[in-house]
Amino acid sequence: MIFIVITVLWTEKKDKGGYTITKKGIGLEGYILINADTKRSQYWCITKEAIKIKGVKMAHMVLGGFDAVFYINFLDSDDLKRIISEVTSIQAVERIQTMLALLPKERLEI
Repeated sequence: MIFIVITVLWTEKKDKGGYTITKKGIGLEGYILINADTKRSQYWCITKEAIKIKGVKMAHMVLGGFDAVFYINFLDSDDLKRIISEVTSIQAVERIQTMLALLPKERLEI
């Protein structure tokens, strides 16, 4: 079971020391690291299937502690949950680790 909690996506400091969330739906970025069942014949199809998912911008098979890495772009926590759900439904995906990128303020201004 996967639990995702995003309390504050990006903050901007107020004059009186408080914080507030800036624009919603600004296009957040992250990475999903994949451990796969390498004995399955569908193993090499993971990236082919992942790139079909809305929000997955790049998908690479890699060597090392993980078998694949997906670069994702999403609007909010609901969009992120949808992407994760679709990724975990790909055959041969056994385990994932999600990393959210912290964007500099300059990248957030549209």
